[in-house]
Amino acid sequence: MELQGDDYCFGCGAANPVGLRLEFDVDEGRRSAEATFRPRLEHQGYTGVTHGGIIATLLDEAMLKLCWELGIPAVTARLEVEIKRPAPVGQELRVRGWIVKDRGRAVEAEAEITNSRGELVAAGRSTAVVRGPRR
Repeated sequence: MELQGDDYCFGCGAANPVGLRLEFDVDEGRRSAEATFRPRLEHQGYTGVTHGGIIATLLDEAMLKLCWELGIPAVTARLEVEIKRPAPVGQELRVRGWIVKDRGRAVEAEAEITNSRGELVAAGRSTAVVRGPRR
């Protein structure tokens, strides 16, 4: 299966009308990516609190988008998420992902989300499997 990107990715696709439309700044030298996101009402779980699935998606996207931007066509095989505190709807979040280890056919990455006060909201770890030739 050859992985192809288009503009409809739920996390970063600008053409996806219901997507998160994340715009990442990628630092190839540090092998990291960052984006900001302000959850809206449609992203809530409990009243006023961002749904945990959206938090997990932000972490996953930071790690996988980084792989894609570095020319590594990979898919998430394992994802761990630790939610440390609630993320209120309407408050800006910063998500950052970085590669920890590149083992050729598998890439290990970590990510974190912080709130506007710099407090850790969530942390994630993933293992992605490379599914094709690297660019």
